[in-house]
Amino acid sequence: MKYEEKLDIILEKIAEERKLTRKGHKTKLTFSYYENDTGIDFESICKILLKLQDDEGVIEIIDILEPAETISLEQITKPSIDNDCGKAKIIFIEVNENFDEWYANYLLKQKSKVENLDWLNLLKVLDVCSDIDQQLQITGKTTVIIPSFPYPYIGRFTELFPYDSIGTRKSYQKYRQEGIQYLLKQEVILDASYERKSVLEYSNIIVRVDPVKFDDFYKRAQNEFKKRKKTVKKKKELKAPTGKAQIAEEKGVWPDDFRWEGKNFVFGKYGSISFKSKDRERIFKVLTSKKGGWATIRELMNGKNASYVRSTIKQIEDRFPKEVKKHVKIVSTQEDDFGKKPNVGAYRIKVQL
Repeated sequence: MKYEEKLDIILEKIAEERKLTRKGHKTKLTFSYYENDTGIDFESICKILLKLQDDEGVIEIIDILEPAETISLEQITKPSIDNDCGKAKIIFIEVNENFDEWYANYLLKQKSKVENLDWLNLLKVLDVCSDIDQQLQITGKTTVIIPSFPYPYIGRFTELFPYDSIGTRKSYQKYRQEGIQYLLKQEVILDASYERKSVLEYSNIIVRVDPVKFDDFYKRAQNEFKKRKKTVKKKKELKAPTGKAQIAEEKGVWPDDFRWEGKNFVFGKYGSISFKSKDRERIFKVLTSKKGGWATIRELMNGKNASYVRSTIKQIEDRFPKEVKKHVKIVSTQEDDFGKKPNVGAYRIKVQL
């Protein structure tokens, strides 16, 4: 267990006891070697409590009992620790009034650690860090200049800039600003200002960096990014179908009791649809012949234009019985990522049982 994890557990224990303390009374806790419910070795508990007292001033150790005062030496199976708590086996603490404010600030600081950032925020930070790192390599100076909007965009993270438009450019610039502000709060960069250009040009950002803090932070951010990408990749591999399941996915779900009966198409136990229009019948026959696979617009047209095909498909779907609509949809390549999609427009019957 890492130090931060141990500290979190002890602080949670103190905070919980604070909630149970009656108004106007002081919060007091006992940490015992003999009844230790934290899962942390007692030596670490002692050291953390001392830091909270001496470095942070949020608790006060009011009493320490040694083995001789609590239990005979012959009964002790684990050697006593040798630290600033002496040979303590029980520590009594009192929580100071400033603990609540300190703990609230501590939680905020923990939430903003790079390891706790959500995916989009992590990308915002990595995006500006990548540009800063490149400039540090080239210039060898602690003050560097990076663009507020690198144009043309190199496509580092498509989540930040999925396509080019006025709206996405504004959003992307905002993401860059938020990344810079985060680095300032973390004291990774010491100062940031905007180098104003003409109205028609994007401004640059002048950044002054703490090289040591930046290098450490950038490595942590990169490691966090790699770790999450690796986790996502593993999840995809676990979900990926193999063998018969892969073949089934490529062909799509198509129940055996879906069938044509004259001009009617029967959706098994869900109901059926009849066709009076020859065009609707023909288009639906092409779709059903694919058994869940893709039928291109060209295959469906038969002399008609694409707009006619799309509107006819919509009319067919609108006429599905209520129960069929719960399980069957006609989707386009823009609406579905199933299997090997054609490079041209196409439709398929999607069945969800």
